[in-house]
Amino acid sequence: MKVDIFIRTYSGDIEMLQYCLKSIEKFCSGFRDIVITIPAKDRHLLGYNPKYKVFTVPHYQDDYLGQQVSKLQAYHFSQDSDFILYIDS
Repeated sequence: MKVDIFIRTYSGDIEMLQYCLKSIEKFCSGFRDIVITIPAKDRHLLGYNPKYKVFTVPHYQDDYLGQQVSKLQAYHFSQDSDFILYIDS
């Protein structure tokens, strides 16, 4: 069974995302990929880490709606996973 962890983040969550990722690494196992989506304008804030699959998504004026759209489209980023676990940073 393939299970991916899906996180939609943005510039306001970058600090908390770092804690979230450390927590996942420390306490979680059995997941295939950690998929992170972030608006293209904020991508530079993440840096590069080969442990994670990072995808840019469009920026929405109302990013609350933008993160809802990203979560509804998570299957595009985890195409062959059996399940997706959604978490917030």
